[in-house]
Amino acid sequence: MNPEDSKWFDRDRFVLSAGHGSSLLYSLLHLSGFNLTIDDLKQFRKLTSKTPGHPEYGTTCGVEATTGPLGQGLAMAVGMAMAEAHLSSMYRAKQTEVINHRTFALCGDGDLMEGVSHEAASLAGHLKLSKLTVLYDSNQVSLDGETKRAYSDDVQKRFKSYGWHYERVEDGNDLAEIDAAICRAKEQNMRPTLIEVRTIIGLARPDKERIVFMVCRLVPTESLRCAADSIGIPRNSLFPNRSMSDLRIVLRGAASSLKPNGTAVSINGRSIILNKPNN
Repeated sequence: MNPEDSKWFDRDRFVLSAGHGSSLLYSLLHLSGFNLTIDDLKQFRKLTSKTPGHPEYGTTCGVEATTGPLGQGLAMAVGMAMAEAHLSSMYRAKQTEVINHRTFALCGDGDLMEGVSHEAASLAGHLKLSKLTVLYDSNQVSLDGETKRAYSDDVQKRFKSYGWHYERVEDGNDLAEIDAAICRAKEQNMRPTLIEVRTIIGLARPDKERIVFMVCRLVPTESLRCAADSIGIPRNSLFPNRSMSDLRIVLRGAASSLKPNGTAVSINGRSIILNKPNN
C-alpha cells in the first residue's frame, strides 16, 4: 500500500467492520504516512472533520468503506474479494498476475451477531474467496452488554460449515502469533480465513476490563496516562519513535505500485498489455 498513491488499482484492501474502533484506524493511517495530521486526530468525532466517529469513504484518505452498521463492513469486504477474483480471472498478462491483491477485515462480536454476516460469509465460502482474511476481535462484549446474554454460537463450527479456514489466537497481545495466523491464511488457495483473536476490553486498565462503556466512551486523560504507563509508553511522546519508523510505509508501498496506462500497466519499468480472455 502506497499512501501517496492510495487509489492504486491493485492495492490490498482493509475494511474496519468494527467501525467504533475508528480512532485506532486513524492513528495507524497517520503513522503510515497518509494525509492525516495530528491536528486531524484531535478533531475526532467533530462535525466536518476528517476523523468522524465511524469511518467514511471519501472523507478520510485510506478508508476503503463506510462502516458502522454491524455486519455490513464484513459484507463489503466479501464484495471486494469477489471483485478481485473476478478481475483476476478476466485480465491477465503473460506470466504475470496483473490483478493479485488481498482483502482484510476486522470485525467484532456485534458484527457476527447480525444476519448479514451469515449471508456474506456463506457466499464467500461458496465462492472460495481465498484472498479474504477476516480478523475477529473476540472480546465477548458489545455496546449492549456482555454477548452471553444473546449470543452463544460456536464460531469455529459456523465458519467451517461455510467452507472457511479457521484460526484461533488465544492472546490478542501476542503479535507474533497473530502474524503467523495471517501467514497461514495467505497459504490458503480454496478457502477464505477467519482468525478469531481473544482479547480483553480495557486490558491496560484492570478496573475496567469488562466495562461496556469502553466500547464507545471517551477515556479521561489520567486513565490514558495510566494505560500508557502500564504498557511502557513514555508520557511525553504521542507515538513511540519505533512505531513511527516501523509504520512509515511510503517507500515500501511505492516500490510495489503498478501504474495503469489505458489497457497496459507498468511493472518494474516494463510495459505489460492486459489480455482479456475470449470466454
